[in-house]
Amino acid sequence: MAECDSDEELLAIYVVLTAENRRKRRKRSIWTKDWLLKRDQLGHKNILIELRPYPEDFHTFLRMDEETYQNLLSLVAPMITKETTVLRTPISAHERLTATLRLQIVLAAAVLAVALAVALVVVLEVVVVAVVVVVVVVAVVVVVKGSSSSSYCSSSSSSSSSIGSRVVVVVVVVIVVIVVAVVLVAVVVVVVVVVVVVVLVVVVVVVVVAVVLVVVVVVVVVVVVVVVVVVVVVVVVVVVVVVVVVKVVVVAAAVVVVVVVVVVVLVGVVAVVVVIVVVVVAVVVVAVAVVVAVVVVAVSVVVVVVVTVAVVVAVVVVAVAVEVVVAVVVVAVVVVAVVVVVVAVVVAVVVSVVVVVVAVAVVVAVVVVRVAKVVVAVAVLVAVVVVVGSSSSSSRPKTCNAHGAQAI
Repeated sequence: MAECDSDEELLAIYVVLTAENRRKRRKRSIWTKDWLLKRDQLGHKNILIELRPYPEDFHTFLRMDEETYQNLLSLVAPMITKETTVLRTPISAHERLTATLRLQIVLAAAVLAVALAVALVVVLEVVVVAVVVVVVVVAVVVVVKGSSSSSYCSSSSSSSSSIGSRVVVVVVVVIVVIVVAVVLVAVVVVVVVVVVVVVLVVVVVVVVVAVVLVVVVVVVVVVVVVVVVVVVVVVVVVVVVVVVVVKVVVVAAAVVVVVVVVVVVLVGVVAVVVVIVVVVVAVVVVAVAVVVAVVVVAVSVVVVVVVTVAVVVAVVVVAVAVEVVVAVVVVAVVVVAVVVVVVAVVVAVVVSVVVVVVAVAVVVAVVVVRVAKVVVAVAVLVAVVVVVGSSSSSSRPKTCNAHGAQAI
């Protein structure tokens, strides 16, 4: 059994017991170290203290019996409770709401919204049909009562025809009103659809034109930057070549002058030995030296001038070629941009026309179906009311007095 003399070992054992108290959940302690707890095959407690960031610095096995283990456990029990409270972080409801659950909530809300919309449409349709039925029934009842109270003295055939004609007039008026209302609603829907499609087309065209213009600007800027870099590199290379050539010419001229001077000196020495020939040779040598120096200087000047002129001409030619290339690239980019814009506009217009035609066809079909349903319902209802009214008026006993007044 090893004794725990240092505070570091005691703290390590405390952290290990804390990990055991949390049912070996992999957590980091307040010292940001990982600790493990293991058992041997005989059931004795083997506490492995492992410093994870630096495993080579500190590996210690503390073997202890059950009594020592329980004493240590009772010693650090208050700290275990405190440590567990500190390290246990509550998870909010927002964090528990996973991405899948959020997606399910969104889908459920969408389905609920669609169901509510469908239910609202059905309720509105039922209300409209009920109102139409009530209006038709009231109109038919009013017509039947008015005709029965004013013309009881006429024959049953004429009263039935009068009732039928008035009912037909009322039904026709109601049907016309319904058809006009439905057509107005359909026209409003078509206008709204057309406006929305036109707005979408305008937005698409504006976005396409903006994107094409941005691409054109980016291409032009890139081409200009590349051209400027190429021109700068060419100019730098040409200047370096000119400097090197001038240096070579100057060095060659200096070497020639030095050689001439050395020859003159040697000839002078020889002339000192040969006194008679000295004057003639010296004059000739000096003349030759002067001529050679003049020729060397002239050749150097000519070489420098020719190289400078060649460099200037080359730079001018490169600049003109670069300008031509830039102009051609810009024209090509502009042409491509115009073609893209025209194609986008044509496609947008075609799509908008197709959408408008489909929307109008759908609205017209819906209107025709609704009108047909209303007309059939009203016709059936009117037929039933007419049959019932005719049978009731024909079966009612009526008499008339001498002045044509009703007598019951």
